[in-house]
Amino acid sequence: MNDAREMTVKLEGTLGLRNVQQVCRSLEEVLESGKTVAVDVREVVEVDISVLQLLIAARVSAMQRGAELRLVTARGDAVQTAMERAGLLEAQQ
Repeated sequence: MNDAREMTVKLEGTLGLRNVQQVCRSLEEVLESGKTVAVDVREVVEVDISVLQLLIAARVSAMQRGAELRLVTARGDAVQTAMERAGLLEAQQ
């Protein structure tokens, strides 16, 4: 649920090295607010490791600022599957 303490960034489509700077700018803008950032990735259909690395770096940046970054995923979506394949999450049964 969104409230005054949370901002949502919605990502969709195919995300890779070609989009990483645009995604980075979007995340930087909301991280500067100091609010909790919800990154909705449910409509991402394909993602590569460069975007996964960016999401991890953004989470670290949020923590350093005293904020939180969380992913909004759906079971078996492209981001969750890519993270499992990269060894960043345990596979969900």
